Amino acid sequence: MSTAYNIKDIPDLKISLEKEEKLAKKCDLDNDHKLQYSNPYRRNCKRIKKLINLIELTDKVEDYKDYNSGLVLVNDKFVVALLDNNWRNVYNNKWYKHKHDIEHFVNNYVYKERSA
Repeated sequence: MSTAYNIKDIPDLKISLEKEEKLAKKCDLDNDHKLQYSNPYRRNCKRIKKLINLIELTDKVEDYKDYNSGLVLVNDKFVVALLDNNWRNVYNNKWYKHKHDIEHFVNNYVYKERSA
């Protein structure tokens, strides 16, 4: 079952973001002596920030396929990767890149039909 997100979920997501940021800092400190290490908490921070931005800018955001896939469905048409700058149309398998500014993606692709 996919989870739909709305504006009411943002405070809970911000609390989760704070927890993940604390864990990411702790992971950085614990692994300071290593040249390379993985920080899954930092990746979760990026995912949550992008999800919050998408919820604020679009009408409908929900999980795509399953909860832990890292993909969300925006306005029942666009599949967006939360960690990378990738997106695709639901009906196509070709992935595209968007700019780091998620607002640019929303204005130029998600709401392109409204402005035209």
